[in-house]
Amino acid sequence: MRKERSTVARTIVPGAQAALPLAQQALAAIRQSTRVQLDEQTILIEERNVWQPDSWLIRRCWETLANAGAGSEALQVARLLELRQPLAPLHALYRIVQQQAHNADMVPLLQHELERWHTRLFHTSVDTTAAASPLYIDQLLVVAAAAALLGAEAIVLPCLERIDQAPKAWARLIAHPEQREQVAIALAYTSASPLTTYLITGAIRRFDDAGTQLLHAVTTRLQQVITSQQATADQTRLFAQCVETVRYATLVNLPSRRLAAMILGQAGLVEEVLTQITTIQSVLSAQRSTGYNSSKDDGSILRQVKRTTADRDVDFLVYTLCKAIEAMPLRQLEREQRIVLADQLALWGAGSDGWTASSAAATLIELGAIKYAITVVDQIPPTDPARSEGMLTLVRGLLKMNEPELAAEQAERALTWARSQTGRNPERALTWGLAEIYLQHDEPQAALRLLERWREPTGWRHTLRTFWRERLDDDGLHNSSLRFQALLKAYQQGTQARPGLTSARAKEIQNLFRKLQKWAPRLLEGEALIHFYVDSLLRPLLAANQQPQVLALLPDLRAALITTGGNKHAVRVTEVATLLAAQIVGIADAPVPPAADDAVSLPAQADMQPHLEAFLSELWQSSAHRGTWQIIHTIEGSLPLLLACAGPDALVTIAQSIPSAVPATPA
Repeated sequence: MRKERSTVARTIVPGAQAALPLAQQALAAIRQSTRVQLDEQTILIEERNVWQPDSWLIRRCWETLANAGAGSEALQVARLLELRQPLAPLHALYRIVQQQAHNADMVPLLQHELERWHTRLFHTSVDTTAAASPLYIDQLLVVAAAAALLGAEAIVLPCLERIDQAPKAWARLIAHPEQREQVAIALAYTSASPLTTYLITGAIRRFDDAGTQLLHAVTTRLQQVITSQQATADQTRLFAQCVETVRYATLVNLPSRRLAAMILGQAGLVEEVLTQITTIQSVLSAQRSTGYNSSKDDGSILRQVKRTTADRDVDFLVYTLCKAIEAMPLRQLEREQRIVLADQLALWGAGSDGWTASSAAATLIELGAIKYAITVVDQIPPTDPARSEGMLTLVRGLLKMNEPELAAEQAERALTWARSQTGRNPERALTWGLAEIYLQHDEPQAALRLLERWREPTGWRHTLRTFWRERLDDDGLHNSSLRFQALLKAYQQGTQARPGLTSARAKEIQNLFRKLQKWAPRLLEGEALIHFYVDSLLRPLLAANQQPQVLALLPDLRAALITTGGNKHAVRVTEVATLLAAQIVGIADAPVPPAADDAVSLPAQADMQPHLEAFLSELWQSSAHRGTWQIIHTIEGSLPLLLACAGPDALVTIAQSIPSAVPATPA
């Protein structure tokens, strides 16, 4: 028989390459990638990039530094792009302010930078043409939003007034989602003035749908402050002003009325919300009776899934009401108001297909109408595949409401229904879905009991496949991964309660880990394999602080990552790097459990760093053979881990040196 590979032998061990600093290793990999001869198809794909490789990596460097709170380094790197991207330093400042507005150590730096930009924009000679240019207006808006978050009203109001002097500036800014959010921040954190009052009261009249979206963005910000009881009197008045503007505005289309219902819901005005819903229902009924269907003329609407039994009008009504209820301060509502909302939602919830009923059931549970939620799910036709989603929604909501007995009862009913259906798909969806829900609520024993009830296939195909030795299929791999996660969580809970009884379970976990490590690359590939490694193995192992298994997984993870490319590759590498970086900075999800007497001793936290540095080095070397953009995306994704291992100076070094490492591409 073939000998199994040793776990220790497969662990990445730091090599001679680690003698160089990580930043220099990254730059060396970039230089190596420039000498790779690419095939014609890859060249055609890379020619579509609108960014130069060095500009893109510099941008990702300052974004990573800003997200981590390294303000000085982030601003230093962002200034490298100012000639090519004039807004880069301001965007870096704005991002740092969002992350560190309440950090007393960072406030002096941010205030100094704001003052510098205020002097540059207001005390430098600017001609009339430049004052009306989009770049100048954008700079004023970013400075206003950053100053509002820092409470510097002396900077906010002059910026807003200068924007107001430019023709049609507000219409352009409010129509753009990101800039509309910045306008909302500037309004929400600034005292009332004639200009801000005019912008609020005239938003819907002047900007139509974009104006309603602006008011919703402002009220969402203000509701967070009011809920946390940190709102000033000006912010409370501004919230009431936004609500009054929506209440008496003339709304000309349904999306605006939906947002209006959500704003009125934030204020807890149940009767006003139901009035808006009734108006929407009347408009939809009139459109249906006249044969008018606006969705056919709207090119932005695209349904990814065919829902043959769905009613589009009911879907819109249920979605609007659910969003309005979600925005309401439910604890402040009277019992009669909640009953009225539950009655209306239960009436519409079963009027479409199973997906709509599931979303209605989740909201009904939030309202405390558990019987209504069960009734709505029971009304889903047994032949509707979405019935399983409705049952999962019930169990999830009941566990969230601390009703474990009712949740167990609904789980049993769900499994009984699934086994009465033809085929294995309903049973798969419910067994795995219920196990995942119980794991999310830290009930591994319940998940294990569900997985033990899984019925293995008994046909001749299964017998033939497993005659000589055990062979996993896709179902077996998924079941084993869920069992592995449940055992890990149960082991972690057991070591905290009774350390002496966990040694047998620890051995079972290690055997199951080797089994999954062996069969996953045989059954999965590409994105599916990476997803399995990250969500089914790496994340649970890190949460349980099982560092030996994490180190054993790194070579397989690296081999799977290098098979992808482009932005998907960067996203996956970022996900892995963020999880591993938490181990370096000491913010693991769970504390280190006490080990059993005969359990494998875990390495110290500091011992992880050399292995993770070797992982980065190997990953960069593998990507360098696939061209410049591949290594750029790899380094881009690994920046969180690089920051944790080598500090902010490493990212600054890469940003300063990459223009000389990557030859300029002709335009």
